[in-house]
Amino acid sequence: MQKIPISFAQKGMVLAKEVFQRGSASTLPMCGKGVVLTEVLIERMIRLEIQTLSVEGHPVELPGELSLEEQLDRLDRRFQKVENEPRMIRIKEMFKKSFMKSREGGV
Repeated sequence: MQKIPISFAQKGMVLAKEVFQRGSASTLPMCGKGVVLTEVLIERMIRLEIQTLSVEGHPVELPGELSLEEQLDRLDRRFQKVENEPRMIRIKEMFKKSFMKSREGGV
């Protein structure tokens, strides 16, 4: 799942979370999880001043965002001094799995 600015939304992306109208007291979402975005739907969200969306996978590289390779490299460097500690290795693997999972279905 990736949270993106509405300006990065593209038709065919799938919502990972419900979208609520900005400033609305309504508890009903305007779009539900699993909805496939269309150009018309994206335009409507822009008119309703929706700022961000959570979409499935990791479909876009955002400015300033680290690539998966960069994230894994930094992770290796951070855990370099504790390579012989089993608990720390397990923690490192948990982070690695989290990074990988966040990129599933992405570019």
